[in-house]
Amino acid sequence: MIILSGDIIGFYKVLSIPIVIVVSIILFAFNKIITKDGLYKSLIKPKGVLIKLLFWTFLLFAFLILFIIVGWVFAFVLSL
Repeated sequence: MIILSGDIIGFYKVLSIPIVIVVSIILFAFNKIITKDGLYKSLIKPKGVLIKLLFWTFLLFAFLILFIIVGWVFAFVLSL
């Protein structure tokens, strides 16, 4: 029977909060750079601020879900 270590999971949960904050700051900066160059506007062509906000929110949640999956796999491998 495989049991995930509580210490690893606890460490992962504590670590995930600053990583999400850093990723959101990077995405915000990336958003500013892309919109300044016009690359974002030519690729996505947003109609307004709401569409842009929804796009970056979706992207942030996609990174968050990916980070959670990678963390669980990492904790699973370490518990073997």
